[in-house]
Formats: sequence, C-alpha cells, structure tokens
Amino acid sequence: MSAGPPAIPIFTAISVTLSSSAQRIDPPRVGPSGPVAKAHGQRGSAATAGKFQRFDVAHQEPEKRDPIAGDATDPATARENWLQLQATDLIARLQKWSAELDAREAQLNAAMAQHDLRERLFRVRQQEFDADLRRQQEEIDALREQLSAQARRLAFQIT
Repeated sequence: MSAGPPAIPIFTAISVTLSSSAQRIDPPRVGPSGPVAKAHGQRGSAATAGKFQRFDVAHQEPEKRDPIAGDATDPATARENWLQLQATDLIARLQKWSAELDAREAQLNAAMAQHDLRERLFRVRQQEFDADLRRQQEEIDALREQLSAQARRLAFQIT
C-alpha cells in the first residue's frame, strides 16, 4: 500500500530580473521554516529541510448519503422521509404561490380603486359640465325671449 499521493508544492518562488536585481513576485516562502510555517506553529528540522509540507487541511471526500433515505435503512422510513421532503417542498411552493397571488390581487385591487376613482371624477365633471350647459341654455333661452319681446315692441313702434 502506498502512503498517499506525493506532496506537491503549492507555491513556487518565481524570480523576474528587472534592471540588474531580481525581485520576487510571489508570496513569502511556505516551506518548513518559512514565516507561514512559523505562524502555524510548525518548525522545520534537519530531516524535513528542503522537503515540502502541507499547511492546509487535507481535502476529504464528503460523506455520500442518500438525502431521501437519510440515515434510515428501513424502506418504510425512507418512504416517510421522502414523503416529508415532498410535503415540505409542496408547502414551500404553495406558500410562495399564495404570496405571489396575494401580491397580484393587491395590485389588481389598487388598479381597480384607481379606475373607480377616475370614473367617479369623470362622472362628477360630466355632471358639472351638464349642469353648466343647462344653465347656459336657460340663459340663452331667456335672452332669446327678451330679444323676441324687444323685436315685437320695436315692430309695433315702427308701424
């Protein structure tokens, strides 16, 4: 059996020559005696000098579990868990749908109220317009009668 995959260095120093001096463009050394190792309480030794060490937590495979069955091995329990998940999902969807319908209903009610208000304002203006028109028509009729009476008087005076 092998002890696992060989350690691969994560950070490697890269040097770029600018003018006459080399400047580092990588993070500080992460080897056994670098500042990162010292910050994590690791120390280099003669045996590990020049070797790479892993400073992060090893990646582990997540546990593979059946989300429907959960920890149950009994088929009846697995069905109950599945049914519970379905019921929970259905409840969440119905609540979301209900909230959306409530919002749409509120918007429709607001639009209907706005429409009713406009309709009432139109009716009031129309009634005011009709009343004003009737008043003006009555004034015109009264003026016609006066003009007609004056015309008759003038006609009798001329004759």
